[in-house]
Amino acid sequence: MSSTQKQQILSALKSGEWRTLLELERDTGAPLNSLSSQLRQLRRPEFGGHDIRRRIRAHTRNLYEYRLIGPTVDVDSDQASA
Repeated sequence: MSSTQKQQILSALKSGEWRTLLELERDTGAPLNSLSSQLRQLRRPEFGGHDIRRRIRAHTRNLYEYRLIGPTVDVDSDQASA
């Protein structure tokens, strides 16, 4: 995953709103089939250890949505940003 894709995903999640994979694909241009993997990687310490939560969207059975909690760390540096 490129740093640009990671930055685009984090930028889309910084609003604090819950977003589905389809919404993230639309907003970032990242391929749908790799977004779940990219979200998992962003949770790892070597990619910032971001607190990205997952839940099932209301009134659905298996549509997951994702949300970034708290401040983020730039994926290209160790400096925190709000």
